[in-house]
Amino acid sequence: MKVLLPTVVLFGTLLFSGCGGGSDESTSPTQTNTAPTINGTSAVSVTVPSTYSFTPTAQDADGDTLTFSITNKPTWATFEPTTGALSGTPTSSDKGTYSNIVISVSDGKATVSLSAFSLEVIYVNEAPTISGTATSALVGQAYSFIPTVQDANGDTLTFSIANKPAWADFNASNGALTGTPTTYGTTADINISVSDGEMSASLPLFSISVYERVQATGQTKSYDATGVEVTDGSVKDDGYYKAGTPLNYERDGSTEIVTDHVTGLMWEDDVNVSVKASIKPDGTNYDMDAVCATRDTGAYNDWRAPTISELLTFADFGIVALYPKVAEQFPSWTISKSIYSGKTTYSWRISYASTFHVSAVYMSSTNYLRCVRGDAPDTTTNTLSRDNVTEIVSDIKTGLMWQDDANITNSGDMNWTAAIEQCETMELGGYDDWRLPNLRELFSITDLSNETIKTGFENVDTASLFWSSTSNVSDYTKTWFYSFIPTKTYDSTTYYANSYSKNKTDGAFKAMCVRTME
Repeated sequence: MKVLLPTVVLFGTLLFSGCGGGSDESTSPTQTNTAPTINGTSAVSVTVPSTYSFTPTAQDADGDTLTFSITNKPTWATFEPTTGALSGTPTSSDKGTYSNIVISVSDGKATVSLSAFSLEVIYVNEAPTISGTATSALVGQAYSFIPTVQDANGDTLTFSIANKPAWADFNASNGALTGTPTTYGTTADINISVSDGEMSASLPLFSISVYERVQATGQTKSYDATGVEVTDGSVKDDGYYKAGTPLNYERDGSTEIVTDHVTGLMWEDDVNVSVKASIKPDGTNYDMDAVCATRDTGAYNDWRAPTISELLTFADFGIVALYPKVAEQFPSWTISKSIYSGKTTYSWRISYASTFHVSAVYMSSTNYLRCVRGDAPDTTTNTLSRDNVTEIVSDIKTGLMWQDDANITNSGDMNWTAAIEQCETMELGGYDDWRLPNLRELFSITDLSNETIKTGFENVDTASLFWSSTSNVSDYTKTWFYSFIPTKTYDSTTYYANSYSKNKTDGAFKAMCVRTME
């Protein structure tokens, strides 16, 4: 025992010496973590379609990086773990109460949370609204009408239609009504509705009228009574309004055919046009169709003789020759197969250039004949109707409305400038946008099969002559005037149900006004 005692003492001494002589000064103190704090109060509700947003306030005394988490997050909302932001825009399908939502924050060592809260999505459905006014459509031109809709709830909307025009397509996702009509007419009681799935709204019942506008004359410039070009809009003539469908002729040099893209008709334009042809193929009977049937221009074998109505579409009143600009054959006059009523040996023809007129002429054995192919226009259906209250005649085909009150006669004869002014200042049937008609518009209400104005008018004195707004491009001091009756003598000249030109300063003719239905 005596021997062992010093050994134990030495060992104990060495241990203490290795520990720094019994001192504890080199040991680090324990670090105390301070948990982050989180505060904030969420809104208790959000109303569709408003946007909800809540971001809590979080702090950490130790400056630790914080991350956020959430439990029971609403399905329609998004959560940002770096900021704790909870946001979103609920829809009607999200209505209801979302409970026990808990947002927490952590510094990596400690986690604290907001008190659980609830959020109610309130949906008070309001019916969508729909508005808009459909316009008329034009044959051969693309049409589009899209109503304006609003929905206070931001709901997904669907559209429906009743009595859709046969020529149109309908888009159920935006209510668009589109298409290209091929013939004139009116579709009534069209009903476009919009629905949010619970409630719906509709436009008032409406109609869409499709018009086949009269061809424009081709005049694009205005000229006053002295023949001076006017560019300030002070002369409201044909060149100012340019009313009607713009001319659109195209010539194929390889086939020598002129195509009218407005009417769809195709016309011969080869040497046959400028060579008088026998219209008595058998030597005894007039048969212009038989003459045309022998021609094979462009390798077509369905050529036929034109009617006077068709021949009237083959003219450009914006150039001196009056032929379409692209044409290369210019006979001074061309005959049609339309017979002058009561005289089977007389046929209607057109004289071109400065002496333009439509007249009945004796069918001699040979005539200039320009053959045509394509669908013939309907010239037998009377598309006019008169409103006896407003004293207006409307043409459902062309979309033109015509003055038909006693003032046509009572106003007396006047010069061209006065005629324009009378129409520009006239108010009739609640409309004040009347104008002097151009030459083609006057032709559109003429029944050339009977050489008179079409049935429907009551106050037009067909024994009178009427001004047109179309100037004679051969002499701008003159304009074309019009007669509805078969023959009319003026200044010892006989006119045939058509037009000649006269000085604009002559006070010899009447005004009959027109307006375009939109």
